[in-house]
Order: sequence, then C-alpha cells, then structure tokens
Amino acid sequence: MKAPAIRFISALSAAPWGAAETLWADTALRLIARGCRVAASVRAWPQRPGPVAELASKGVEIEERSDEGPGLLATAPGFCLTVLQQPDMFAATPWMTLCRQAGQAYVTLTHYGAIHEWPPGDTALALRAGFLGARANYFVSNASIALAARQSALRVLPRAQLVRAPFKVPHGGERPWPGRDTALRLACVGRLDLEDKGQDALLHVLARPPWRKRPVTLSLIGDGPHRALLQAMIRELALEDRVTLTGPVRDIQAVWDRHHALALASRAEGLPAVIVEAMLCGRPCVVSDVAGNRELLDDGVTGFIARTPGDDDMAGALERLWAARARLPAMGAAAAAAARAAVPPDPASVFADMLLAACP
Repeated sequence: MKAPAIRFISALSAAPWGAAETLWADTALRLIARGCRVAASVRAWPQRPGPVAELASKGVEIEERSDEGPGLLATAPGFCLTVLQQPDMFAATPWMTLCRQAGQAYVTLTHYGAIHEWPPGDTALALRAGFLGARANYFVSNASIALAARQSALRVLPRAQLVRAPFKVPHGGERPWPGRDTALRLACVGRLDLEDKGQDALLHVLARPPWRKRPVTLSLIGDGPHRALLQAMIRELALEDRVTLTGPVRDIQAVWDRHHALALASRAEGLPAVIVEAMLCGRPCVVSDVAGNRELLDDGVTGFIARTPGDDDMAGALERLWAARARLPAMGAAAAAAARAAVPPDPASVFADMLLAACP
C-alpha cells in the first residue's frame, strides 16, 4: 500500500519560527522516514528560518507564501490529509473554512489559548464550523480543549484529542541535584513577553521585603519583545544583584544542572514544554494555574501551583517552595517520574501515528 501524502499549513505569521512549530516539524520528518510525501506551507520571510531550511533539506516540499492569501499548497491536489497548525486558538480559521468548503479532509493542531482573547463574531462562527468539520482536533492540554469548546459555543468538542509536544532533554532520567549551597536558584524559561509569560510578577515578588533578605536568584532565560522593559524593571526594583537576563539558551539540560526549580507566572499558555523539560530533569516547578500548567503537577508533591498569576498568589506559591527547600531534591525526583509517565519518549512519532490513522 502506497504511503499517504500529508501537508502541513502553519498559520504562524508574527515571527519566523516559534516553539509551537516544533511538533508539526518533527512529525513531518517522522512521516518522511515512513515513506510519506510531505509538504508544508509557511509564511515567507526575507531570510528562510533555519528549521524550515532543515525540513527542505530532508525532503519536505516547502511553500513560502505571501501574507496576502492562503497560498497554493492549501488547494493543491494529491494530498489525503491537511494538518492546520495554529499557534493560538483561531489563527488557522481561514484555512479551516477553505478546506471545509472544498471537501478536503483536515485536522487542527492548537498550542495556545487565552480566556481573555476571543475571536471576532464572524471568525467565532467560522471557528466553530471549522472545529466541527475537522476529522480531529488536537490540543496540547485538556484545559485548551475546554477553552476551545467554550470559545466555539460548544459544550464539548466531539473529536478533540490530546497530544504532547517535543522536548529538548533526555526522557530517561533526571539530572544530579545542583550544589547544595545556601542559595536557591530559580529559572524562568520562556519568551520575554509579559502579556503571556508574566515575568513581571516574579520580579515584584522578589522585590518584597522578605525576599530581599533571602539568598535567592532568578534567571530569565529567553528573548522577546519585552527584554528592554524587563531590564528597566530590574533596575527600578533594584534586583540587579539577583535577577539575570541570560538571553536564549540552546542547552536546556545545562540550565537545570545549575538551577533548583522552574518559576512560571504565565497569564496564557497551552502546556509549556519548559514544564516537561524541568520535570524530566528532576526539578520541581512553581507555576500559575493557567491552561495546562497544572496538568502534570501534583501540588506540594512535584511542585507548587499558584491560584492565579497575580503577585500575591505567586508570592504564596514561592513561599511554599522556600519553606520546602529541604524536600526539593525528593520533589524533583517525583517530578521526573511523573513526567516520564505522562509524556512519551518521542511525541512526534506518536503524533505521526495519529495523523496516519486520521487519513481517509
């Protein structure tokens, strides 16, 4: 039997590449390895992003479309399934409508949602029809599934399925615990985007009187539109001696060789890979109860969950972390075991199986 032809349409338009693109890109390569014909449509940029160039070098047919239309690949014949990748809850809605009206088999893949971001009225109705017309709707967290149903005016999404995103650390075992000196070293790994990631809440907690007297450091790892604003905030709050902006880091495992816990004050998410990575490396997490942040964690056992990303709730969760300093190595070991139980070693291979099963 001839292997099917599958195309991916990425609706990402705000940046050349993002963390949410990793699952479809890795899955495309798994399908190539199984003999499938694979194509992908991405937005054109003045310089081709490195991951797109790698996909092309390994056999994925690449369309770099202008931002003025859906591109030609979306309606090209010869494909049995179209995978519509959207970085947020409704970016791929125009392609859903196009596929649905053309009678094409398609699935959706959604990484992120925010309760405060709702589609305009016409888009909302098209999103509802688009989700219902798909052969499957894939999401990275159960909370995102519930939000998608709500924003589509549905009680449930009948064909919603959970998928896991790839991660950049070994699956098999946690890292040794960092040196047992007196300092507690926290890391916040993520895009420097205060609207979604909420790093400002962490800074304002560390600026409170109890924390100024404690040996605690925070590394903000990543880059993004609010880097300069965060630098100004660090200076304004007089946190230069304990908060560091490291920039992007390729070796995530090395981050956890130096840090004791992940601190994440997200205001909007799907389920961040950084939580999975920290847990697999044997590090407890302090997270806001937003989207899928809590779904792998057991509060007080593998991490601490703040009710909201607000300053007071994050301060309470971090206070519990501080009080549990002696238990953190054991919590980290429990976190690693929980992550290995919940996340497969190769999520892209699992997703490839799901796409092949979804083909007509």
